[in-house]
Amino acid sequence: MSTELYGNHKCVVINTSVMNLPSKDFTFDIVKREGEYDTLEYWRSDHFSYFSSESSVLGYVFNKDLLVFFEDFKVVYQE
Repeated sequence: MSTELYGNHKCVVINTSVMNLPSKDFTFDIVKREGEYDTLEYWRSDHFSYFSSESSVLGYVFNKDLLVFFEDFKVVYQE
């Protein structure tokens, strides 16, 4: 892995884990790590709406069985 930095960075992050699950299988323990949602239902409502909108633009139909990637990361540099 290269550690060289190019450009004018404001923030650098390192992925600490990546998981992919069908969106219907996400739990509150997973989604609360985003830090924005009080309930799993709120996360699903917000994300399923976004996923549906984006999928129609991209030419496919979102369904709850499609895999969603979830990344955890650590900030290693912040300006």
